[in-house]
Amino acid sequence: MSNDATLKLGFLDLRVPSQFTITSDPTPGTEFTFTHNLGRTPSGFMVASQNGPGTLYDSGTSWTDNEIFLKSDGPSVTFVVYFI
Repeated sequence: MSNDATLKLGFLDLRVPSQFTITSDPTPGTEFTFTHNLGRTPSGFMVASQNGPGTLYDSGTSWTDNEIFLKSDGPSVTFVVYFI
Protein backbone atom coordinates (compact mmCIF):
# COMPACT_ATOMS: atom_id res chain seq x y z
CA MET A 1 0.00 0.00 0.00
CA SER A 2 1.42 3.38 -0.95
CA ASN A 3 1.41 6.46 1.25
CA ASP A 4 -1.34 7.92 -0.97
CA ALA A 5 -3.69 5.18 0.22
CA THR A 6 -3.01 5.80 3.91
CA LEU A 7 -6.10 6.94 5.81
CA LYS A 8 -5.55 10.37 7.29
CA LEU A 9 -7.63 11.71 10.16
CA GLY A 10 -8.85 15.23 9.50
CA PHE A 11 -10.86 17.80 11.40
CA LEU A 12 -14.11 16.78 9.68
CA ASP A 13 -13.67 13.24 11.05
CA LEU A 14 -14.19 14.71 14.54
CA ARG A 15 -17.59 16.26 14.00
CA VAL A 16 -20.63 15.99 16.25
CA PRO A 17 -22.17 12.81 14.69
CA SER A 18 -19.21 10.78 15.93
CA GLN A 19 -19.17 12.41 19.40
CA PHE A 20 -20.67 10.39 22.23
CA THR A 21 -20.87 10.55 26.01
CA ILE A 22 -20.08 7.21 27.62
CA THR A 23 -20.28 6.35 31.32
CA SER A 24 -18.15 3.44 32.51
CA ASP A 25 -19.40 0.56 34.61
CA PRO A 26 -19.52 1.17 38.39
CA THR A 27 -17.11 -1.76 38.85
CA PRO A 28 -13.65 -0.99 37.44
CA GLY A 29 -12.38 -3.49 34.87
CA THR A 30 -15.88 -4.71 33.95
CA GLU A 31 -16.74 -4.91 30.26
CA PHE A 32 -19.71 -2.82 29.19
CA THR A 33 -21.47 -2.34 25.87
CA PHE A 34 -22.04 1.03 24.21
CA THR A 35 -24.53 1.21 21.32
CA HIS A 36 -23.43 3.85 18.81
CA ASN A 37 -25.60 3.13 15.71
CA LEU A 38 -23.02 4.67 13.35
CA GLY A 39 -23.73 2.04 10.71
CA ARG A 40 -20.00 1.31 10.47
CA THR A 41 -17.48 -0.35 12.72
CA PRO A 42 -15.22 2.30 14.29
CA SER A 43 -11.50 1.65 14.06
CA GLY A 44 -10.80 3.46 17.32
CA PHE A 45 -11.72 6.37 19.54
CA MET A 46 -10.22 9.43 21.18
CA VAL A 47 -11.20 10.70 24.61
CA ALA A 48 -11.88 14.44 24.52
CA SER A 49 -12.75 14.90 28.19
CA GLN A 50 -13.76 13.02 31.32
CA ASN A 51 -15.24 13.92 34.70
CA GLY A 52 -12.91 11.89 36.91
CA PRO A 53 -9.78 9.76 37.05
CA GLY A 54 -9.61 6.62 34.95
CA THR A 55 -8.71 5.23 31.57
CA LEU A 56 -11.21 4.06 28.94
CA TYR A 57 -9.97 1.15 26.85
CA ASP A 58 -11.01 -1.56 24.38
CA SER A 59 -12.20 -4.68 26.24
CA GLY A 60 -10.93 -7.07 23.56
CA THR A 61 -14.39 -8.10 22.31
CA SER A 62 -14.80 -7.40 18.57
CA TRP A 63 -16.74 -4.25 17.74
CA THR A 64 -19.66 -4.15 15.32
CA ASP A 65 -21.37 -1.50 13.21
CA ASN A 66 -23.78 -0.89 16.13
CA GLU A 67 -21.87 -1.64 19.33
CA ILE A 68 -18.46 -1.35 20.93
CA PHE A 69 -17.23 -3.09 24.05
CA LEU A 70 -15.13 -1.17 26.54
CA LYS A 71 -13.63 -1.25 30.02
CA SER A 72 -12.42 1.45 32.37
CA ASP A 73 -10.24 1.37 35.45
CA GLY A 74 -12.32 4.20 36.92
CA PRO A 75 -15.79 3.58 38.39
CA SER A 76 -18.72 5.43 36.78
CA VAL A 77 -16.52 7.92 34.93
CA THR A 78 -18.24 9.91 32.15
CA PHE A 79 -16.12 10.23 29.00
CA VAL A 80 -16.75 12.35 25.90
CA VAL A 81 -15.32 10.37 22.99
CA TYR A 82 -14.99 10.67 19.22
CA PHE A 83 -15.08 7.51 17.14
CA ILE A 84 -12.73 7.21 14.20
